[in-house]
Amino acid sequence: MSYIEPQSWTFMRVLRIVMGSVVLYQGVSDHEWILAGLGSVFLLQGILNAGCASCAGNSCEVKR
Repeated sequence: MSYIEPQSWTFMRVLRIVMGSVVLYQGVSDHEWILAGLGSVFLLQGILNAGCASCAGNSCEVKR
């Protein structure tokens, strides 16, 4: 299971999980469901290691 291997986790993945957890908790505790939805998105991105898909499939060129 590659989701549980901590050595493959980057700083951004951990940041998304922490941000998502905090925002989700605040949204649920304050009954702000839009905020809870946003926290869920951040948490899901962190768990699945998904981010911006604008360069999916190496379609972006990096200018040097």
